[in-house]
Amino acid sequence: ITSLNKGMTNFKGNILFSEEFENPILNISEDILLTTDSEGNYEFYTVEEKPKYIAGNFIFCGRFDQSVAPVVWEGEWIKFIDKGGKVVFELKEIEGKSVKSLSEFRHGLATYYLEDGTCGLIDTKGRIIVNPQLINDIELNSNDIVCVDKDGNYLLFFLKDFVAGKWDNVLAKVEGYGSSRKWGYYGSKKEYFWISSGSKLIITKGEELVANITLGSDIDGVDFVSEKYFIYTGTNLKKGIIHLKGNVVVRPKYKYLQPLGEKTFLCSNNKNKYINLLI
Repeated sequence: ITSLNKGMTNFKGNILFSEEFENPILNISEDILLTTDSEGNYEFYTVEEKPKYIAGNFIFCGRFDQSVAPVVWEGEWIKFIDKGGKVVFELKEIEGKSVKSLSEFRHGLATYYLEDGTCGLIDTKGRIIVNPQLINDIELNSNDIVCVDKDGNYLLFFLKDFVAGKWDNVLAKVEGYGSSRKWGYYGSKKEYFWISSGSKLIITKGEELVANITLGSDIDGVDFVSEKYFIYTGTNLKKGIIHLKGNVVVRPKYKYLQPLGEKTFLCSNNKNKYINLLI
């Protein structure tokens, strides 16, 4: 399903509805769409030919995940509603401290932030999965990986180890939590997860660590990872290709470089001229 500003089509191009809403559709999650009313407050509707109003007038809300979404009405605590708009539970305090904010749910978990600066993880049933920790942030990147910003360092854990408090089982540590951090998936079933930040490229498959690669000082960031290669941006701000075994296949010399197949790439140094690169 794709959004047409104030209407929607399916992937075959058939129009489900058009001009149903005053404002654009912001996102869709679990067959529930999010838009805003005339005053700019958020509201949920079902995705169907005649969308049905579920709930609204929120000043904040997150996507639905496992049939639950966090919402905030003006002057109230964070609440969680189901797909019928019913409040299933409310989040006021944890360990006697007020909840300041909450991230969106991802893979059934969300990060909560308390008034004293600590944070932890909560699930869609309101259960505390990770007790408050004195760390800057907890970020869920996949079903199995959690990223932690602690003392200005970027730490990567398997989720099961982090939940169990096994802080010694860190997969990677990068000094300085950087904005160059990227991640993605590959494989026929998207079974491989990769994440890169600073001088590290980590690849996992479920709870198996596939690769832990230290990047060279001439690499500014990783843009894309496949089963054999990854595309990177050099410190000269141009793109190249490196085999996962470590050998450089294409030195950074292209402004634009995208994969077309397993060994074929589309590259260019000119906006109007592209070439197919076979490696």
